[in-house]
Amino acid sequence: MGLSQGQGDSDKKREDKFSCLPVTIRVIQSAIAASSDSGGDLKIYGEEPSMLALVAAAEDVQKQNTSVELMLNDGTGRFKARYFLTDPGMQKVVDEIQPGMYVSLFGNVRTAPTNHFAALGIRPVQSADEVSYHGIEVAHAFLKLRKAKRGDESAPAIAERVTQAAPPPQAAPPPQAAPPSQPAPAAAPSSKPAMSDAEMKAAILEFLAKESPNKGDQGVAFGDITKHLGSGAEDKIRACLVQIVDDGDAFNTIDDDHFSSL
Repeated sequence: MGLSQGQGDSDKKREDKFSCLPVTIRVIQSAIAASSDSGGDLKIYGEEPSMLALVAAAEDVQKQNTSVELMLNDGTGRFKARYFLTDPGMQKVVDEIQPGMYVSLFGNVRTAPTNHFAALGIRPVQSADEVSYHGIEVAHAFLKLRKAKRGDESAPAIAERVTQAAPPPQAAPPPQAAPPSQPAPAAAPSSKPAMSDAEMKAAILEFLAKESPNKGDQGVAFGDITKHLGSGAEDKIRACLVQIVDDGDAFNTIDDDHFSSL
């Protein structure tokens, strides 16, 4: 039994790793800065990737007999890339690359002689969808690796920690007795029945899918979500949102209280 459990954990760790990790230029530059400060190896999302995938526009293209140098820009930053022609069959592909075109590359980051992306493969992007899909893959890889790094910490445990960190509510003042001549106030209408976890998750995902395009990069605020689902269940809603983010169905935008659907 112990051997089976250990083997299962090992398989799960292998699944959480990416053989070719999709990244943006900003992710690469942040990793270089972090490794320079710590003096350690280059790590992205806490991992040492074996291969990186990048999609960006080639602002400048300098072709030589055995290599090509590019200045890349993907909207998050600018970075130099270099590709050496080791396969004669790639000459035609390199000849197609012109300034202003989007290219897809895979390779590694090098810091000598200067910071650059050492491409092992390169080709022109065939469709604008590739650029959008790459951005989605970057977000999905980040969320999956962050979930794996958190280990077995469950959404209820995270929600409990958030709840304990919040200041305790102040006691309400005692109610005053109504004058005898006034009739007793009518009973408040009963609230709608509480949703199950599955119903709440489906309702949140539907609301995020509807509102995210209108909110742009800022995302949907936590207050808007609780207002839509009804107040009184903020802790349960937050726990459900944490689980949704961990599952990779949504992600945080400007802070931990703003969300957007994938």
